[in-house]
Amino acid sequence: MSDLMISIEEKNKQRKTRVSRLKKIIIGSIVFSILFPTILSFFLMVRIISLQEQVDELSKVLLKNEEIGEINKSANLADGVYATELPKEMQMENQSYDAMQVKVEEEEKATIAYLTFDDGPSENTSQILDILKNYDVKATFFVVGKETDEAKALYKRIVDEGHTLGMHSYSHQYSEIYNSVESFAKDEKKLRDLLYESTGVIPTLYRFPGGSNNLVSNIEMTEFIKYLNNENITYFDWNVASGDATSQNISVETLVNNVLNNVEENETSVILMHDALQKNTSVEALSIIIESLQNLGIQMKALDQNVPHVQHIEAETVNN
Repeated sequence: MSDLMISIEEKNKQRKTRVSRLKKIIIGSIVFSILFPTILSFFLMVRIISLQEQVDELSKVLLKNEEIGEINKSANLADGVYATELPKEMQMENQSYDAMQVKVEEEEKATIAYLTFDDGPSENTSQILDILKNYDVKATFFVVGKETDEAKALYKRIVDEGHTLGMHSYSHQYSEIYNSVESFAKDEKKLRDLLYESTGVIPTLYRFPGGSNNLVSNIEMTEFIKYLNNENITYFDWNVASGDATSQNISVETLVNNVLNNVEENETSVILMHDALQKNTSVEALSIIIESLQNLGIQMKALDQNVPHVQHIEAETVNN
């Protein structure tokens, strides 16, 4: 009997536990069903407020852009009115001015080539002068010293035909002119006097035999540069080499290609060629080079002291 009573009590106890648990679940569900919509509503409200603020900012930006557009539209309309109301004479003047500006800008950007010839004069110099005259092209001749009547006549012809006469040393003997500043000065003055006597013009341009960065001078090349600076003589090297400086005659095709493959890389191209007696292919290549440069729209002029200096060692960096 007592065991039966205990069993009934345990069952009642278990039933109460299940009922209690069920109540908790029901109450929890009711609380969740009440709180969740509230929390969700609060979150959505915050999100809506944020979106409304963004919309307001966007509206302000669009309104501002519309105002700017209206201003630009008015300005463009005004420009159009003024342009159409300008007298035709003024419109033509403006067009001419614009065209002139374009032409000036094109000329400023145009590549300029300076043909230069070293080691003359010789019989080839005469042929080169004929070719230059035929194409109405001016060039620069860096000459050496020769006392013959034929050489003096060529010095004068170079000047008379509008070319630039420059100095390339009297003797062209490296061991002599680069032995000391004194020997260099003596050689330079001897050539300068010869050219002045032959032409009546005092030369102001010089090209060092071997260039200003040659490796055969006994002393620093800057010492000779200082001398030229003190004498107000401008020296020029080159930035385009035809390749005819070698003792052998190279082909016309090679000479032409050497020039054309490099000349467009520079706004100012100083082209190195030679007019010594043995440089026959240089003479043959000259007409092709001139016509090719002309076809490229490249102007050809003679050097002077105002031309941008092409120097392997810049004279301005040498302190006197």
